[in-house]
Amino acid sequence: MARALVKTVGFEVGELKTSSASSLSGWIVCDGKSIGKTGADFNGDDYRSLYDLLWSMDGLSTTATEPFVISSAKGASAQADWDANKTIAVDFATNGYFIRQKKSGRDLGSNEDDAIQGHHHNIDAGLTAASGSARQCVSNSGNSPVPGTAVDLITDGVNGTPRTASETRSKNVALNYFIKY
Repeated sequence: MARALVKTVGFEVGELKTSSASSLSGWIVCDGKSIGKTGADFNGDDYRSLYDLLWSMDGLSTTATEPFVISSAKGASAQADWDANKTIAVDFATNGYFIRQKKSGRDLGSNEDDAIQGHHHNIDAGLTAASGSARQCVSNSGNSPVPGTAVDLITDGVNGTPRTASETRSKNVALNYFIKY
């Protein structure tokens, strides 16, 4: 028998929200902790409606590549897995998901690839250029690149000064994702 979604204080079980808080009453932070009858980070009947909802989702997986991970192969029903003490890990925020405000030309729920700001590189190829001439990083044969080191990024004159870091990332703000139980 399917359990109905429980409406509590304006939110339904399974709804997601972001917050700068570290914990919220009635919500689980989506950081890989698990829910279940026993043997989970969050145990007991308080989490049963969320367990049933997640169990029925297409995205439920046994691998860490999905946001909701069941502890072993999915059984015949949510009730059977609950009784067998299987747990479901809730890990929405740590699997590389990024939510961005909808803008013109985008469908809700559509994916957008990452991008790197337009830029050029200064290359130190160990060559000396004559005063006033451009430095070329090609071999004497014409088309093969000369080994060198990118020493810094410079603006392409269109997209502003490139920002650099030890990773490629989108502009972001650090928030926790929570799921209603």
